[in-house]
Amino acid sequence: MLVDAEEKERLRLEMQQMQRRQLYYFLQMQEQIQAEAQRLVERFYARQKARSQAIRKESDLREWSDLSVQVRLLRGQQVTIHWRKKIWYRSSRDGKLHFQTEHITKPKGSRDYKKALAKHATSVEYDDVMALEDRFAELREYARRVHKMQVDLRKVSGQMDIALPESERTGKESESAWAIQERIGNLIALLKFRLWPNEREADRQADFVPMVDGAAGVRQDVDPRKVRAAVDALMAAHAALLSAITG
Repeated sequence: MLVDAEEKERLRLEMQQMQRRQLYYFLQMQEQIQAEAQRLVERFYARQKARSQAIRKESDLREWSDLSVQVRLLRGQQVTIHWRKKIWYRSSRDGKLHFQTEHITKPKGSRDYKKALAKHATSVEYDDVMALEDRFAELREYARRVHKMQVDLRKVSGQMDIALPESERTGKESESAWAIQERIGNLIALLKFRLWPNEREADRQADFVPMVDGAAGVRQDVDPRKVRAAVDALMAAHAALLSAITG
């Protein structure tokens, strides 16, 4: 029995689509890790600012923090979280104090930066920095494991002779059309959930549309049936788009 070439190609394309979708989900996980780390950093900076203001008011306290944090999502699609410190020097040009920033090196064989940070954190921020580094260590491990899954997926795809894009990075001009349509579908599903977070299966079977949730951020006098019809139209349009680009 001869192998049907069309069926073989159809299966290959379906496998490619599923693997691209999985690659996109892995990247979403990295971006979630990045967002969480950045949120923690911003809160840390806010606390640093408050401590700095207290230092200016208390003449007997002269401990200034030189610590900062850098969160990046590298081209290899893995989140990195590095502590940095200010190195102060007096300029020979104007005689004023200036600083440059450099990475703090993680101790060899250590899974976190705590030993190194102990040398640089001030007494007023020490507990804060140590607790923050505990959480950063967890996020780095999450990012490492997700990245390993990304690498393994690309390896398997190569063995199956399935081409995957170099990046499915979201929020960039280079974002692929496939990634954009995936994001549209996810946003429509999220929109529906925000409008009716407590909708039950029995409601759907009975064609009953609940009132729009009070925390949805829309007017409370809207007609829920009209809103549902519009959302259903969005879902149908996305389904048609997906069908068109996948053949």
